[in-house]
Amino acid sequence: MIRDGAKKVFQPLVVVLPLVLALVPSPGRPAASQSSFPSWWDLEVRLATEGRYRMDEKGFNAEGSFRFIVSWTGTMERDEADFRLFHNRSELVRWEAEERSSQPESLRLLTAADFPEKPSFDFNFLLKQGGLLVFDLAAQGFSVPVSESPEKFFLLLPSSAENGQSVEGVDYNTGVRKGNNRVAVPAEDILKGPVEKKFAWDWKNEQWLLRQDRTLHVLNQHTVKLTVIVRPHHEAGLGRALAPH
Repeated sequence: MIRDGAKKVFQPLVVVLPLVLALVPSPGRPAASQSSFPSWWDLEVRLATEGRYRMDEKGFNAEGSFRFIVSWTGTMERDEADFRLFHNRSELVRWEAEERSSQPESLRLLTAADFPEKPSFDFNFLLKQGGLLVFDLAAQGFSVPVSESPEKFFLLLPSSAENGQSVEGVDYNTGVRKGNNRVAVPAEDILKGPVEKKFAWDWKNEQWLLRQDRTLHVLNQHTVKLTVIVRPHHEAGLGRALAPH
């Protein structure tokens, strides 16, 4: 299980994963010999998101749009009867954002360069449930509007169902309007060859918020395309060459 997310580039993390023991052939099991069982796997996660947000309050409104791509890579290898998962790299490959805000007698336009924060990505853990390997992962957001405003709200970004992200009373899983955000790969498939599995969903949250003597209307929505790639290898594991975090 991974207890710390992959927040830094080139800082590998190694953790024993006892929950995937069922993947290891037991002694005497005829289905696969030890020599035919992969010794390690490449793991890659690609997350692409496009969305927008809006806040309306008496005398002030702001509307923003954003688009980003995250790439996470790592390896998983056998360690006797256990598995170890290594973080390799987490990278924000693409980041585009724009925000327009207006209040009496003023109009402001911000671009990505004006945003003090950017999305980050956490791969929290990998869990075996039944015949599936289930991923707990999430992109981390920040408060908006970015421009000076009387109030702000948290910009929730994509997360898998296993993550169960909830901020300021907004439960991410309940906002999935189309598709499914459960990210899982059949455990048997990773023994047979390369696996590439795609996931997609639409998410939206719209509500009225009471802040002291103010009433705010906020909107936050995005579309997600996520790809998980697992590649088995039979040669000596490369993960051992990485220094544990």
